[in-house]
Amino acid sequence: MMVSVATGGDLIQQVNDYYRAREAHILERMPPDVHYENPHEDLWAWYHYWKENFGTWAERRQYANKLFGPAIEALAKRSSVPMPEREASGWERVDRALSKARAQLGLASAEEDFQQIGLLCREVLISLGQAVYDPLLHSSPDGVEPSETDANRMIASFIAFAFGGSSNEEVRAHAKASLRLALALQHRRTASGKLAALCLEATSSTVAVISIIARPA
Repeated sequence: MMVSVATGGDLIQQVNDYYRAREAHILERMPPDVHYENPHEDLWAWYHYWKENFGTWAERRQYANKLFGPAIEALAKRSSVPMPEREASGWERVDRALSKARAQLGLASAEEDFQQIGLLCREVLISLGQAVYDPLLHSSPDGVEPSETDANRMIASFIAFAFGGSSNEEVRAHAKASLRLALALQHRRTASGKLAALCLEATSSTVAVISIIARPA
């Protein structure tokens, strides 16, 4: 809008109210770590500024691009996949790690950042296994006693005990797949925001599934 009104496009009186409302919306939604600064509170203020400083359309376009360029670039590097909030599981360490992974996804911009999401998701699943596994009650389906970091066997042992019947195989497969996705993301040098978002959603889903199983009947 700033470029348009300053280069023979829209009339200020026709779009100024929308500009002001849009600016308020941008300020409200802008992430705190992204530098955004617009000194022109409305288009009339912008009009007086360009009249005093820029005689050509090219100069006005260049100014606007320079003013907003850093914020646009920073936002463009972020994951564009929204992550819905889920109800807390009640396991403090699990919920804390999930919250950290969501925050990390919002800030991630490089492959190493997305790989870190995989590491955090793996930690979530390990903490989940530790929260539900009881060696006195649960035995591993393959007969191997799980270690303290063997999320797959701890969760599988819990499911086999608490959710008997033919359906537990599918539920175990769901949990196992989320762990495999976390491990793959952690070690993938070409990790992307979309894969990180899928990994986090799969992990969150597994936590929700185990939370449902763990609830009293």
